[in-house]
Amino acid sequence: MVINLSKFIKIGNKTKPNNLSGVSRTSTNRLATLTPGERSKIEGVACAKKVEAKPQFNKAECETVFEGENNQRIVLGRDRPHSSFSGYGGRGDSHSSMIDLVAGAYGIHAREENETGEKIKIDPNFGADAARIYLAQRTDVDRNFGLSSGKVGNPESKSAAAIKADSVRIVAREGIKLVTKTDTTNSAGGNVIGTQGIDLIAGNDDSDMQPLVKGDNLVKHLDRMSANISQLNGMIMDIVSVLGKLQAGLAVHSHPVVTSMGAGYSTPSPGLAATITECTANLGVTTMPSIISNKINLMNQDIQGLSQAPGGTSIISKHNYTN
Repeated sequence: MVINLSKFIKIGNKTKPNNLSGVSRTSTNRLATLTPGERSKIEGVACAKKVEAKPQFNKAECETVFEGENNQRIVLGRDRPHSSFSGYGGRGDSHSSMIDLVAGAYGIHAREENETGEKIKIDPNFGADAARIYLAQRTDVDRNFGLSSGKVGNPESKSAAAIKADSVRIVAREGIKLVTKTDTTNSAGGNVIGTQGIDLIAGNDDSDMQPLVKGDNLVKHLDRMSANISQLNGMIMDIVSVLGKLQAGLAVHSHPVVTSMGAGYSTPSPGLAATITECTANLGVTTMPSIISNKINLMNQDIQGLSQAPGGTSIISKHNYTN
């Protein structure tokens, strides 16, 4: 008995069914006539041959195309983001060479024929194709991929290298650098004017782009701010100390008086003495401890946030930098 293992193949933690959607009717009918043993040999288990939809690529005259058996291709030609009339290649411009690497043309929507059984020819589709690396000597890369301008803008008629897939990873066993303006001229020989930065745009939404913070400068600024707050803390402590002495003096304050019995001094005001006693108690029990606690918190904040102390919550990255 032949067990059809390919109907439920584990991919990571996902189970993907064996999908024959989009395959031509001729191939579907042929598969239906095969025995289970014959069919198992073309169902792709252990990366054997696999029958699946493979649309016919609409090759332009200038293009050299290398195609695999499972809807992947490498195209050597001139810039065209979709039809043969698109891009700088479609305009007939020179110096617009292109290399287009695609895995999964039209993705899950790949079809070999339409409803009437006619063969479908497809052009590049930067939206529907599953994964792509696109290298072009001249292209409008942001417009072709539908990217927002950001602060860098949408360059036109420039060389470009673009990668698009559901997930993109750039992995280095050592360092990764994102570097701009390495040359004084671009690939067309034009002068590179100014310095273009590096935009990190989540959700393709550039409506609230803000500059990244320079960590060292921020630390210096916050250090100065913390020092000023600490100095203000000390000034308040001095005021509280002077106020305590003033209250102590007022508590025993009296005035010289002359009565029928002779000269003397008045007794301190009972109401004032009670108020001063209450204020002094508040200074000792609440105000002074709060000032001291604030001072300690400032010190801890400096240690945890403005330094690279182990276990801290530093505001600067230990490894990553931006200009």
